[in-house]
Amino acid sequence: MHTHSEVTFHRQLSPFGLLNAPQAQLSPGPNAKPGSRPRVAVLHHGDIHIHIHNHTALRNQLQDRGYHFGTDNDGELIAHLIDAVHPGDALQAVRRAAALLQGLVAFAVQFHDQTHRLLATRMGPPVALRLHPERVELLVPAFLASNSLGKPTGLYLLTEGDILDIDTNL
Repeated sequence: MHTHSEVTFHRQLSPFGLLNAPQAQLSPGPNAKPGSRPRVAVLHHGDIHIHIHNHTALRNQLQDRGYHFGTDNDGELIAHLIDAVHPGDALQAVRRAAALLQGLVAFAVQFHDQTHRLLATRMGPPVALRLHPERVELLVPAFLASNSLGKPTGLYLLTEGDILDIDTNL
């Protein structure tokens, strides 16, 4: 069981940097050509499809809509799902995607057209979002007391079903 997910980012690229982080799962949209710019980036708490019970059904629906998968993990599924339900409103897209997911999941999202904004939610065991000057972390509360590199700039305990919306433009 994975208890800690971390993304390193480059501050000059965006305040949160998920779109450019190697650990993030990306969705360039349906029928995207290789090398297409990602529209959605997801940091998912966990790596494999044991937490989302309807993973296979959602994956099949997304493939029917033209989404291509390079992995079999939940993070990529979530990125494509958020892109598929995105009505032009980031908060609504996260709400819609979270409502479709069945199981235990926690994730943070960044959109290509709103790099100043980070949204996060969880369904299941407690998870915290910790912002550092050079990375974003999703971790279980037991890791909050652990020694970590760098001083966090923000720590947010994600409440079951709520959506945390951090906007640096406000």
